[in-house]
Amino acid sequence: MPSDWVGEARRVFLPLAMRVGGGFVRVDAHTVGRMDECPARAGFSDWTGWDAAKARRQLTLAVLHRHKDGTTDLAAAALDVADELAAEGNAGAARPRVGDWLASLDRAGRAMAAREAGWWAAAVAGSLTRPLGRSQVITDGSVRWQPDRDTGLTLTAPLDVVRGGLLLVSAAGPPGPSDRHRAGAAALLWALLRREAAEVVVVHPTSRVRVRMRVDEALLQESFDAYAAAATALVQAAIGAEPAARLPGRWCGGCPLLADCPEGQDWCATHPRWVGGLPLRA
Repeated sequence: MPSDWVGEARRVFLPLAMRVGGGFVRVDAHTVGRMDECPARAGFSDWTGWDAAKARRQLTLAVLHRHKDGTTDLAAAALDVADELAAEGNAGAARPRVGDWLASLDRAGRAMAAREAGWWAAAVAGSLTRPLGRSQVITDGSVRWQPDRDTGLTLTAPLDVVRGGLLLVSAAGPPGPSDRHRAGAAALLWALLRREAAEVVVVHPTSRVRVRMRVDEALLQESFDAYAAAATALVQAAIGAEPAARLPGRWCGGCPLLADCPEGQDWCATHPRWVGGLPLRA
């Protein structure tokens, strides 16, 4: 296993980046985590704009960043922060950020978004033994690394807060096997920025569960291999060298590619989904 993760990453990812050239391929942790299901679906972006669930984490990070001293009730502060972001935003922006989306809402809508972000922020801050203080809040919620800045290949991973050698990542949904993937992604990208981490805490604000993982060579290597495999498949597909594989399974029913995917259609035809005790065919 490599001791110089940056050198090893450049050796593996730079040739892929050179193949991308002036194009753009973004390899994020969410995509990497879905490659084992269906590479074609994993590489497809289905972003449809901001909503309360998507904005919750970004608003949470803004709350944590603006109230790091620990003297403020974060849940109560969330609405004030939402109003501040909305005042700074542009409701008509062509490529809206979270503040632009908040600016498009009325006061009641912002209050609903702030309510969720408030208790989410409180849960994240409560995962640390001391007030945020000198901690670094990653306000855009992710870290990025490129093997070459003049090419379009970018690796990203979610990251919320950094305190010394501790990385903190928040996650929706219940704890499970994906927590190791989240922790490994954050630790690897942090290492590629030539920074060290000893531990990653994955926080599940909904259940208030915290999953702690030690950063070791095995975790970094596992994440490195997953990113390398995903980047290879996505670059091959982006330059038209090899289409991403289509692997049918339980994820086919709601897939946006289903209309043009015979494999997925065949799977859905023989595996109906059940709703209210009745079979529902895709």
